Amino acid sequence: MIRVVEEGRVADPESVRVAVLHLKSENNDRGTVESANENLDLNYRAMERLIRMAAASGAKVIATPEYITTGISFSRKDRIRLSTPVPESPTKGPLWEEPNVVLAKHFVDYAHLADELDVFLVVNVLERAEEDKTRYYNTLLALDPEGRMVGKYRKINLYIREHILETSGDEVAYFDTPYGRFGLLLCLDVLVPWTWGKLKGRHECDFFIMSSLWEHTPFLGSMAMDLFTSLSNRPILWSNQARMWLAGGAGVYRPWRSDVSVGVWAYSAVVVANLPLPERCRAVAATPPAGAVAPAR
Repeated sequence: MIRVVEEGRVADPESVRVAVLHLKSENNDRGTVESANENLDLNYRAMERLIRMAAASGAKVIATPEYITTGISFSRKDRIRLSTPVPESPTKGPLWEEPNVVLAKHFVDYAHLADELDVFLVVNVLERAEEDKTRYYNTLLALDPEGRMVGKYRKINLYIREHILETSGDEVAYFDTPYGRFGLLLCLDVLVPWTWGKLKGRHECDFFIMSSLWEHTPFLGSMAMDLFTSLSNRPILWSNQARMWLAGGAGVYRPWRSDVSVGVWAYSAVVVANLPLPERCRAVAATPPAGAVAPAR
């Protein structure tokens, strides 16, 4: 069963409705190209269902968990079958029109979904570097409502086993929306102040999105998110895998309203919340479009 946990029903003109997803990936046989594609498709379809539920609840920015499509515990031999090349960001057009690169089907499917649902969608892929085919990256991507890639982040702070299979990135990343600037983080990054500190200080991010496969108790995860929002003074959208009753957890955490942060622990869920727009975005949202007639007062 999938639950939808909502804060309020409709975002007001000075807020944006966001969603984080909480779901477990399936790690079936990936020993052949056919079985790997079946596993990728199975995980994509499970995510698609939750993404559609989030969009139906009014979310305009939707974040998905780390390793949710590829699954975890893959070998060196599995990487080629689970990975995809990723073009440089931003792309000029939607991903399905990207020239000179053959993208994995599930990657393009996410772009079509963002376009269809008119949402910003943040997804995690295993990237195969075209410039050096021995390099793989844990990469977080932001897709806009037209199916274009507007943000690309290669995980900087790798977890222990990731050092065996993947290469560390070297640049922080963010993406801009009409609702504010969102900084991108992957799992362990949230515990490394000099990583997210660049996004806040140098790039002036308004919000953070953290996609993770948190393998510790939800209690510790929630504590980490509360600590992060206190130190950064920024809201964070934490999307995470629902591994088991002793792990998982996901939610939307805010420094000024931590007592009513919306979250879940053990079960599969879509968590939806409203976040206040930054001041500069409120001014734009309040401006009538050209030719519009302002309501009488």
